[in-house]
Amino acid sequence: MQSKTWCCKLSRPLIRKDITRFWPIWSSYLAIWLMLLPIPLLNSLAESRSGRTDVLCTVYRQIVTAGGNASLVMTLIFGGLSAAAVWSYLFQSRSASLFHALPVTRGTLFVSHFAAGLGFMAVPNVLLAAVTYLCQLSAGCTDPMPILHWLAAVCLESLLFFSIGTLAAMLTGSLPAMPVLYGLLNFAAAACESLWSSLACLLYYGVSSLSARLTFLSPFIRLVAMSPGKCVSYVPAVDAGFPQQLQQFDPDYLRHLVRYGLAALALAAAALLLYRRRATEAAGDVIAVPRLRPAAKYAFSLFCSLALGWIFQSVFFPSHTGALSLFLCMAAGGAVGYIAAAMLLKKSFRVFRPRQMAGLLAVFVLLGGCVLCLRFDVLQVESRVPAAEDVASVTVYCDRTLTLSDPGGLRWTEALHRTALNPEERADPDTVPSEERLYFTLEYHLKDGSALSRNYCIPYTPDRAEVPASAAGQLTALMRQPAYALSSLLPPEDAVYENIELSLHTIRHLAAEGRGYEYDSCPVYSVDGDALTAALREDILAGRIGIWDPIRGGREAMLDLSFDYSLPGDRDTRWSYLTIYADEQPTRTLEVLTELGYLVPESEAPHA
Repeated sequence: MQSKTWCCKLSRPLIRKDITRFWPIWSSYLAIWLMLLPIPLLNSLAESRSGRTDVLCTVYRQIVTAGGNASLVMTLIFGGLSAAAVWSYLFQSRSASLFHALPVTRGTLFVSHFAAGLGFMAVPNVLLAAVTYLCQLSAGCTDPMPILHWLAAVCLESLLFFSIGTLAAMLTGSLPAMPVLYGLLNFAAAACESLWSSLACLLYYGVSSLSARLTFLSPFIRLVAMSPGKCVSYVPAVDAGFPQQLQQFDPDYLRHLVRYGLAALALAAAALLLYRRRATEAAGDVIAVPRLRPAAKYAFSLFCSLALGWIFQSVFFPSHTGALSLFLCMAAGGAVGYIAAAMLLKKSFRVFRPRQMAGLLAVFVLLGGCVLCLRFDVLQVESRVPAAEDVASVTVYCDRTLTLSDPGGLRWTEALHRTALNPEERADPDTVPSEERLYFTLEYHLKDGSALSRNYCIPYTPDRAEVPASAAGQLTALMRQPAYALSSLLPPEDAVYENIELSLHTIRHLAAEGRGYEYDSCPVYSVDGDALTAALREDILAGRIGIWDPIRGGREAMLDLSFDYSLPGDRDTRWSYLTIYADEQPTRTLEVLTELGYLVPESEAPHA
């Protein structure tokens, strides 16, 4: 029987019954949070009061950490448990008939159970916030903002996941199906997108992944990928000379939670509409809404075509990526999902009838169309080449890394990208030996904030590298540009060197006295760093060292230089490494090392 009266008010007896009946849920939630937030905060504050860290930094760090993935996991689990508990009467015919026979409307039932289930987390959240604030007051920290931000974040997360759980309960009449549907509503969008990307990349040449555009439909995945906190500089009042990092809640993270909170209210409203039209006889059905059963069947079959298709492809065709094998694997997965869904919905094994088989044929047609679209690149994913004017920078990864942002370099990489897409420029593993294959990656950072990455394998031989129109020739010419080689081999000119290490291999004329040589290695004094790097730049620009040649494997090293440095305005330490080979002519570098006293002239070197 469907409700006809739109009366939504709270029923205290119903709320009180839910609280007393399902006390293990909210008490467990409260107990776990006590071990996650107030108790660790007290332990950290005890260390802060002993002078090890600043109190305010400790408070912010502990609360922001607790407001990250810990709160997401807690609200995800207990949001589903609370929803399953308060709506459990809908999954048995006797209890559903009893509740719906009470002298209250469906609206009153809904808002009362919804308030009780949400209160299983909301009330403990408020208590935890009060206890935590008292803990930080005991250490002399009166700033209420971190705990208020935590309270807002965890309450919005509780509302989100409990609303999703409520919607899942309204869509099904089976208790075992409820957690499955809850998991699908939380993760299906991201999982399907990831599986589709993996399968599509089997047919796209050079494409290793597709951009994720539907992750926002899986809120748990989207929020986990975001960082809830950000660090800002903070100067403690007791010691203004040593600024520390104060971790605060990121406003972008909170804004995302507000958007998800508004979406949760919409989900709750949809659940109310479904509940008002829900038939009491739907208890025990996998899908409680008759009109949604065909959509659920096709959606489940398509999900299985991706999940099982990926498994079948990995098991039966691990080294073959043809369109036919991909279609067969996806069709097999879709057939399993379609038949299983039909059996669950019909509650019978007798589903092999012409009408059901017609639906299965429609699934095969849809999957075949998707595979053909991939095979012929209808959406122009494989053939996409970003125009130079749309690119902020591009990084070329081979056995050397180049980052280009100048117009000339961007046009060069655009031409290289277009050439690498030609079928004759692809190194087929069946016909091209491994020693004649060269792999490189183009990683674009576009001006609109997006990114694009492509991986290619081209045939590379000395003769092919001399052909300017070939991909091998264009890549060789790009890598051998002295200015680009300089940027990939040495730190920037404004680098501040923290440590330079010189290691010798084939050079034996080293100056051992006073230089700290040990095992043919010694540190370079910081005052000598600028002179040494200037000599290296001169040799690189003159083409005497740093000449790129990927086929000369096993080259003998003359000397190695490692640089630990930082950039102005950046506190992070970076690392760079340069090898000069025995077949190169580092004339200026050797002269400077000799002038600085790290080497002695070869004529004066002691003979073995």
